[in-house]
Amino acid sequence: MHLAIDLLKDQGILGFITTNYWVTATYADKLREDLRERTNLLSFYNFNELKFLALPRVSII
Repeated sequence: MHLAIDLLKDQGILGFITTNYWVTATYADKLREDLRERTNLLSFYNFNELKFLALPRVSII
């Protein structure tokens, strides 16, 4: 996430689908602080323990 924020252009929009590790883990303090200081959160969805269907992983370059 840090690198994505570094590469984001001014007024750019960035989206992530990820585990909720960074929201709840003690060891993610620096990441949460970085997000708070360098971004403007537009929306946040927490699906808690919802299990998604196994989807293929696709890399987009």
